[in-house]
Amino acid sequence: MSVKEKEVIEVSNKHIVLRTILFVALIVIAAAAFATALVSIGHKDPGWQIIDAAADAEVPFYSSSIGLSYYMEGSSSEIRQSVATLSSLYSKTLKRMYILFDPRNEYSGYVNLATINKNPGKEIAVPEEVFNVLTDFYGKTLSGEANLFMNLVYEAEEALENVQVYDLEYEKKRIEALRSVCSKTENFSFEVVDEEKHIIRFSVSEDVVSAAGEYEAGSSYLGLNELYFYYMTYLVGQVLAENGYPDAYFYTK
Repeated sequence: MSVKEKEVIEVSNKHIVLRTILFVALIVIAAAAFATALVSIGHKDPGWQIIDAAADAEVPFYSSSIGLSYYMEGSSSEIRQSVATLSSLYSKTLKRMYILFDPRNEYSGYVNLATINKNPGKEIAVPEEVFNVLTDFYGKTLSGEANLFMNLVYEAEEALENVQVYDLEYEKKRIEALRSVCSKTENFSFEVVDEEKHIIRFSVSEDVVSAAGEYEAGSSYLGLNELYFYYMTYLVGQVLAENGYPDAYFYTK
């Protein structure tokens, strides 16, 4: 019986050192490129910076309609630090204002527009920001510049734009019925009971309550509606300026 000769494959040992050096060099180059990429991702050049509001599980939509930019100079690390500091302040301030001027939802520890809307006819001590905005908005209502009492209409129109409507004619009828009662300022009463203590009293007529009930409009009678961006950015801008950021640029999303 013959035995097959075994095949022997010989691997050249030439240039092992050179190949090893090249392999190590490639690893070093790749690591350097990766590190450079990471640094460039976080690098900040002087100029306008987008200031993001932090996510919040309690109030997830508080920053959905307002954005902030701020012009910053300095080194990349200085700008990153300033962005982080401003983002924290902006998030906290915007969230507070959103809660205070939410016309539908109440929040533990806060007296807000929803508190007023759900307690018509009662004297309520409100935060200074709410007092100042409502008295200013009421002044605009008396002068005919705007109408503090049109929020039910505003919400109905907004819903018509953003949700699928199955009965367009009914929705139009609903909006006009609400507009008919809300446009009459005599159907509402807004009183300053104690200016120093920021106590106010807000009342609505039976006609408004009846129309809101018939058309399932809820009770969010007071709201910033078309002046939401104006008042929110004014209030937030005040706080930012007081904390060393006077040149905030706000934009709608």
